[in-house]
Amino acid sequence: MCKNLLQQYAQNHNLGSPVYISEAESPPHARRFSSKVCLDGKSYKAIGSFSKLKEAEQESVAFASEILSVDMDGGLYKSLLQEFDQEKGLLCPSYVTGSSGLTHKPVFVSTVKIGCDTFLRAEASTKNLA
Repeated sequence: MCKNLLQQYAQNHNLGSPVYISEAESPPHARRFSSKVCLDGKSYKAIGSFSKLKEAEQESVAFASEILSVDMDGGLYKSLLQEFDQEKGLLCPSYVTGSSGLTHKPVFVSTVKIGCDTFLRAEASTKNLA
């Protein structure tokens, strides 16, 4: 799931597709893997080595997502809401985020409209949290 969200992030920001580079280390009977993901000319390498290739790749994606501030949980919830709406035959949910307050300390509020219902999120200090 993390790879999909990073892919969506890359597409939304016109960064091209992520490229995964993995290496096997150690002898065959105790194989360890390291991985990095390259995106927009930068590489993000997972710290350490892992017993499974998938773990190494997931760690590199998690590291890249943290550095790039990819909203993994929010992306997951948005995907789930979209799937729910499609199953129910509704239009895709729409999101609106607004800010208020002082320039140096803004307050963000988001609303989500699903079908005929509108949901308001509590105030947050960042747009991602809202």
